[in-house]
Amino acid sequence: IRLSLVGSEMCIRDRSCVSSILWDHFTPISLTRQFRTVHQEFIQWASQLGYGIDSDGMVHDGPWRVTFPSWFDCYDGTDQDVFNIMKSTFDPLLTDPMAMAANQIICFTHETATQHNDYLANHAARAMNAPVRTMKAINSAVKVTSDIASAMATPEFIDAVDLHSLPPTHLHFFEGCIVALHRNIDVTRGLTNGAKLIVQKIGIFVIRVKVISNGIVADIPRMKLSAKASNGIEFERLQFPVKLAYAITSNRSQGQTFSNKVIIDCRSPSFAHGQLYVACTRATDPNNIIIVGAPMQQAIAVTYQDLIIRSHDVY
Repeated sequence: IRLSLVGSEMCIRDRSCVSSILWDHFTPISLTRQFRTVHQEFIQWASQLGYGIDSDGMVHDGPWRVTFPSWFDCYDGTDQDVFNIMKSTFDPLLTDPMAMAANQIICFTHETATQHNDYLANHAARAMNAPVRTMKAINSAVKVTSDIASAMATPEFIDAVDLHSLPPTHLHFFEGCIVALHRNIDVTRGLTNGAKLIVQKIGIFVIRVKVISNGIVADIPRMKLSAKASNGIEFERLQFPVKLAYAITSNRSQGQTFSNKVIIDCRSPSFAHGQLYVACTRATDPNNIIIVGAPMQQAIAVTYQDLIIRSHDVY
């Protein structure tokens, strides 16, 4: 689904692949076997979640309340809950980036992920005695659609634009931190959009990174990245195409697998079709899933029945 920044039901339905005029030219391919985990009860529960079916067999269309199975560790989501979980999960691993990368925090909003990333990056930098570097991007407006937008297209405004798909103007990172790549650079070497990397060296124009999935070491230059602000101003940002990735959004976690703890932060609940399903199916073992913000073992999921591509159940 190509998500709308507004996130309304109408926008989500309109921007889904099944609403495209090209959809009739696609051939759906069914997933008939789950390779990420062999836990059959979990596979069945996740399949029901994906179809919007609750534990009583009721089919939902729109937002609904999910009851999590007993395999998940669920917490109400108080500040003390979050502190205790972060401390017990990550504190023993702060000086080992590879071990840190095997665990993942998944959120439903960019703002929540940024809060987790800032917290863990600061702690990891102190534990590794690594100086934090700040790389400032060069931003420039390229297209302004109106006189009002022209008046708003100041350097200060463009510098402050913070989009989930774009590295920030001020990129704070350090040697040994975990980042995610935000552009496809070289598929054959694993340098793809969303790939998790460990920063090994930081230069003014180039950073050296290690791809976590295959161990390949590569140099990545600053790149000119195009984007559009919410007021219609189109601009370019010259910056390293990476962002901190101790925490990522559910959308960015698609296609990834995590072998250790998966912490799902539901304090800001899912708001788009399939987000909670994606977050809950990234772990290889359901006993490794921790839910934050799930009082009474429950949280909000969103399922739109007309967006589901009907296929065989996954076993």
